[in-house]
Amino acid sequence: MTINSDLEKLIENLPLFLQEQLNSHSQKDQLIEIVLDLGRRPEARFITGPEYLSQKIISWQDIDYMTKRISK
Repeated sequence: MTINSDLEKLIENLPLFLQEQLNSHSQKDQLIEIVLDLGRRPEARFITGPEYLSQKIISWQDIDYMTKRISK
């Protein structure tokens, strides 16, 4: 496994609105972590600093979607 393939696997399990945002992000290769807190905006932390990925608030449906995809 490489870092890029691990990152791609992670992104594949995110809701589509986050997949699209991260796949097109210019600093994708500098991603440190993704923070998905229920009731808050999704945030990506890059080497250069944090950045919100969307105006959409993370819902329990988003968390449920990811949990079901990971547990397969």
